[in-house]
Amino acid sequence: RFLYILGDVVYYNGETRLYKTEFYEPYQYYPALIFAIPGNHDGDTRVLGSDPPDTEPSLFGFNSNFCAASPQHVTPYRMSMTQPYAYWTMDAPFVTMIGLYSNVEGSLDARGRSEQQDYLIEQLQAADKAKKVIIAVHHPPYSLDSAHGGSPDILNAIDYAVQQSKRQPDAVLSGHVHNYQRFSRVVGRTKIPYIVAGAGGYANDARSMHKLQKGLATEQLPYKTTVAGVSLEAFNMEEPGFLVVTASAGKLLFEYFTVPWGGGTPTLYDHVNA
Repeated sequence: RFLYILGDVVYYNGETRLYKTEFYEPYQYYPALIFAIPGNHDGDTRVLGSDPPDTEPSLFGFNSNFCAASPQHVTPYRMSMTQPYAYWTMDAPFVTMIGLYSNVEGSLDARGRSEQQDYLIEQLQAADKAKKVIIAVHHPPYSLDSAHGGSPDILNAIDYAVQQSKRQPDAVLSGHVHNYQRFSRVVGRTKIPYIVAGAGGYANDARSMHKLQKGLATEQLPYKTTVAGVSLEAFNMEEPGFLVVTASAGKLLFEYFTVPWGGGTPTLYDHVNA
């Protein structure tokens, strides 16, 4: 039905000039709509490596291409999107999807502010009780990779919103880390999947993949983390891939497919229901 990018649409700093070659051309043969939330590289304005100085304000490229006031033909392939803001909620059949912006450093709001935190609480309270709820945020609450790790501020923000709204998400989806990890978090009698699906796009060779921390005893999954009730159920740090989410009445199915580096048929690698 549509594609939903979990942040970092273009590298490195999300400039408008990069959208043609890094977004519109790679997806020119994808026929459906493409939605997104921003990642740290979409909002960053620092000079990285050999990049020329970034003269655009933070999120300028993202807002121009995903939050336009009206649809514009940016390229012959597709039009710009009209999402309401960098963080926003999709009310779809069977599921409410709350997309958040975890900024550059991995937090919802600047110190002393709470606009996005309040928004998350409001959206959880307002979500249709008959539908499933997915939270999408770029920085993962949990990750056992050696490059980034999890984002405690995001985890705390989600937990606080759950506490205040009395509504638990049925799944949390993230990117940022260039591999696949599926955690389960036991809340009462429910196992909530926290999925990191960041092994697409930038990961164009094996060196781009992020490895798990050295010494992890992952031979026997699930691997119990140091956080009570949280276990690593599955992971892949060798191949790129994508996540397919199927929503039906009272059920979510998450299927992760890996793709061979040289091209070829995607292979179902992992799946879980929620």
